[in-house]
Formats: sequence, C-alpha cells, structure tokens
Amino acid sequence: MKNKGFFKTAAALLAALVLLGGFSVTAYAGGGEDIPTQQVQERFWSLDREHLQYVFDCLRRNTTQIFNIRAYLLTSLYNAPVTISSFNRAAVQHDFGL
Repeated sequence: MKNKGFFKTAAALLAALVLLGGFSVTAYAGGGEDIPTQQVQERFWSLDREHLQYVFDCLRRNTTQIFNIRAYLLTSLYNAPVTISSFNRAAVQHDFGL
C-alpha cells in the first residue's frame, strides 16, 4: 500500500494531539462551540482509518492558507464522523452525474 507511511504519520499526529494536550481540561471549543472534553475524547477514539484518510485527503485538496493547523486538524477530525457520509454521497452524485 503506497500510503502506509502517510497513515502511520497521521496516526502519530492524532495520538500526539490526544495525548499532548489536544483537549483542554474542561472543554474543547470547536468551530465556536464549547464541547465537553469527554464527548470530544469519545468522538476521537471512534475515529478509524477511513476518517483519517478523509480528513487528510481534504487537507491535501485545500487551497486556502491555514493559519492555525492544530485547531484546523482538531476541528476537522472531530467533525469527520458526521461529515464523511455527506462527502461520499456528494462524490458519488458528482461521479455519476446525479
């Protein structure tokens, strides 16, 4: 698999975010809303390889400058489980001209 090294790096980055202060003590502010730390941690622990691939593929396609990559990644990873379905559905509709 050609992306094996990439996913190892992505997994290491996610682990670092989680273990080295990706979450504040009481809450995480993602996209302007305060979310309880436990809820954020549960969402992060539910991430799988597909979610990581989705976030990093989107990051690769991004053409705008990201000023706070840590916040951008945290928010993107937190939202991945709830946005991946819509993204995949839109891609299928685009590919098949629906």
